Amino acid sequence: MPTDEILTPTRDESAAAAVEFPASTASTASTAAASQALAISRKYAALSAGHRRQFRDKARAQGIDPARLPIVPIADCADGYPLSPAQERLWFLWKLDPDSPAYHLARTMRLTGALDVPALRRAFDALVARHGALRMRFVETRGVPSQRLARDAAEVTYGWRELALDAAAQLPGVLQAAAREPFDLGSGPLLRVMLVGLGGDAHVLQIVTHHIVSDGWSQAVMVRELVALYRAALAGDDTAGVLPPLELHCGDVAAWQREWQSSDDDLGYWVERLGGDAPLLELPLDRPRGTNRGVEGGRCRAELDPTLAARLRELAHARRTTLFTLLFSAYAALLYRYGGQRRVRIGVPSAGRERRETDGLIGYFVNTLVIEAEVDGAMPFDALLGTVQTRVLEAQAHQDVPFGRVLDALQVPREAGRSPLFQVMFNLEQADASEAAAALPGVVVETVDGGTGTVRFDLVLNAVEDRRGLKLTFNYAADVFDAATVERLSAHYVEVLEQLAASDGTRRVGELTLSTGREAAPARRYAFESLGQALSA
Repeated sequence: MPTDEILTPTRDESAAAAVEFPASTASTASTAAASQALAISRKYAALSAGHRRQFRDKARAQGIDPARLPIVPIADCADGYPLSPAQERLWFLWKLDPDSPAYHLARTMRLTGALDVPALRRAFDALVARHGALRMRFVETRGVPSQRLARDAAEVTYGWRELALDAAAQLPGVLQAAAREPFDLGSGPLLRVMLVGLGGDAHVLQIVTHHIVSDGWSQAVMVRELVALYRAALAGDDTAGVLPPLELHCGDVAAWQREWQSSDDDLGYWVERLGGDAPLLELPLDRPRGTNRGVEGGRCRAELDPTLAARLRELAHARRTTLFTLLFSAYAALLYRYGGQRRVRIGVPSAGRERRETDGLIGYFVNTLVIEAEVDGAMPFDALLGTVQTRVLEAQAHQDVPFGRVLDALQVPREAGRSPLFQVMFNLEQADASEAAAALPGVVVETVDGGTGTVRFDLVLNAVEDRRGLKLTFNYAADVFDAATVERLSAHYVEVLEQLAASDGTRRVGELTLSTGREAAPARRYAFESLGQALSA
């Protein structure tokens, strides 16, 4: 069929009206242009797979950016949706080890006050009915995985469990066991809720999902909407009408991404940037790396003095960069000082929420970017900061390429004991506002630590920025690191930040001093408090 015939509906596709690319779609500023783009998307989604392919070819030939077209459900996906590339990677890992808790996400909150348990259950019922991701099941047909949405009310289930504990000291073990309990992606459910009564008006609520249907952004959405749904249920209102209806779910987005996957030009950037010999980062391991990666993890926390945090923000602003780039560069400088390697690769999570349509969805949209910093001891930190800024901007410009597609293009050999392309990660996020928003009537809500206690990489630095300053958490693989080693590394990182702030970033990387004693670090250490103590306070 000639390409021009895409613009004319056939007898087989009478539901699809003629599709054109008017010049006015170049700007989505006006309501008319947005409405026009939506009409094009809907007409495209009604075409058969073959005609959609021809449509895409014609669109690309005319330089149409698919990002201008809003995401809509594709008609022939009613019985099953493809997995996104990121989901495919998690499916593969689950098939290798279905019992591994490495990709479980747990959110735990202490609820103190007059909790209405039936209202809470109705809120969760409404949440599951609202978000398709929480009703997904994953199946494989002739070696091809797909995700299927439970639509029948009898199929819409989630795990709910209530129990009471006499002693708060039992709680940490109960929470971790529940968080690590295996998920069956084929039969589900992929959401589990446990409500633990501690006596009196004290409860602990744990929400566990598999990463294949959720991410960090999704957890914030979940908490925010649970609050609204609980309030409605408590008041006796119809929970179905409390929140604006969702036009999409994660399966629709995965299908759209498959249709309009990123260009070869974007993939070419990553192949050029990360191709060739991949430098294996030298870290101060306390034990040899095993054949298979362990899942046990540990945490080391520190808090920057508010004055230091403010000075770092000022330094980033003065250098016309971001706090993210500055903290990342300091991390790269420290890793260079530890291993002496000039090429330092660090993984960075990307939320994958660039499209407005995904803002309010629960699902797995996160992607992983790999940023390589080129470090030399003779270079001023300002120079390192400048090169990292360039790499960060480039990575953002090509962030739509799924990490799995990059691995496939580079033909990176897989090792069970080591993550491919990078071994350490960095992330900077704003303090979670969902806790502050979780104001339940008559109930005080506090986030507590009740996760899986697992880790997926050798070392991960998570920085959280709030109005008071910066909080740092180093998550580490317990099979290769001792706690003392990571505590020393954490102290050295804060020392590096202190020296950079004092020198306005002009000090050479090789001149940064690392003390031999942890007591010299200017960080204010968190008080390490047992989970049982925190929950029984």
